[in-house]
Amino acid sequence: MTAAYSGVEKLLIQPFYLAEQHAVNGSHNELDAGGLNATYEFSPSFKLTGFIYRIEGTGTGNANASNRTIGLRASSSFQIEGQSFTYAASLAEQEAIGPSTLTYDAGYLAADLSTVLEGFSLGGGFESFEPGFRTPLATVHKFNGFADALLATNGFTNGLKDFYAYLGYVLPVGNGIEAK
Repeated sequence: MTAAYSGVEKLLIQPFYLAEQHAVNGSHNELDAGGLNATYEFSPSFKLTGFIYRIEGTGTGNANASNRTIGLRASSSFQIEGQSFTYAASLAEQEAIGPSTLTYDAGYLAADLSTVLEGFSLGGGFESFEPGFRTPLATVHKFNGFADALLATNGFTNGLKDFYAYLGYVLPVGNGIEAK
């Protein structure tokens, strides 16, 4: 269940609640999870989002998924000599909570920078998970290894530092190509 409140200019508050998870491996997990995202738009090109998430695994198989995460994300754009760039940066701190039998306090950092140059989108960034950080609702194999060696339920035992780059091309509209 999600909701959104935008009754204050430039402020968006989005609370959510989850009672269960249907994982990509076919498992079904009972949860008592909720959180809140609060985004303030300081300018058309700068947004700051604070968030807090609390996940409590209520079943015997997912108790160690229980954690509380609090963080901040900034996104903006800027220009250097007429060239536009966009960036996003995030940081979070997470700790184990009951009924988890684990004890940890772990951090997360991420940043991404991109631009479009003559139809090509270019970018890169990094993610850094401190040892123990967990993402129990994520599909980490999409980004961090198809072999599922980094399953969210196991945590990032030794931490993870992920650096990436990307390149794309935006096809021009016309010559039989339609934008929809």
